[in-house]
Amino acid sequence: MVNNRNLTFFEEEVNNLDHWADDLKYGLEQSIKETDQQIKQVRRNAKIAATLEEKLSLQNQQHELERTRNKQRRELFDRQDEVDERREALIEQLESKLNQQLYTEDLFVITWSL
Repeated sequence: MVNNRNLTFFEEEVNNLDHWADDLKYGLEQSIKETDQQIKQVRRNAKIAATLEEKLSLQNQQHELERTRNKQRRELFDRQDEVDERREALIEQLESKLNQQLYTEDLFVITWSL
């Protein structure tokens, strides 16, 4: 009974964690893809820029976008680490529930007679 309840709880929590992790990962990956597209567009524009000032400006813009993309990648890895930590905590929590030992102890004894 208790093990079934713990199993159900564990499965629900793992599913919730997996869905959250998938949503988080998808959102961050989409953001990185958008930044990559912006970088490609800036590179194309830099190739066809007519003046040196435009080329320099676009190179600076590309550099900033690359810094943003690197930051997004680090955030993705950090979030994946966070998911792993939550999963480990959930497993530890379940293990501690499985290792619980029940015992009885007499707190007091009442005797009576009729």
